[in-house]
Amino acid sequence: MSKEEDELKEIFGSIPTNTKASFCDNGDYHYMNIPWSQKGRGFGEYCFYVGEDRRILIDNECDPREAIKEVMDDLVDNHPDEVKAMFHQMIDLCKLTSEKNV
Repeated sequence: MSKEEDELKEIFGSIPTNTKASFCDNGDYHYMNIPWSQKGRGFGEYCFYVGEDRRILIDNECDPREAIKEVMDDLVDNHPDEVKAMFHQMIDLCKLTSEKNV
């Protein structure tokens, strides 16, 4: 392993695992923002949002399903009530959007 690879491994190995979520509603856009970090992997951000077809979609930075599942598992394990409330808000927005378009 090169010196640069060793340095990167040391940096990413020292990043703490942390996941948090926030719900954003600015009138036109409704989304749940999830910044995350994982020891040995790095950091990033996922965004769940209500699409034009009223489905809940995710901007996942092209991460594979298993990586997203790990982040979401950590989020649900550490903040279950907050996550439940945020997804209920997303579902309610889907219903409201559906009713507006009828």
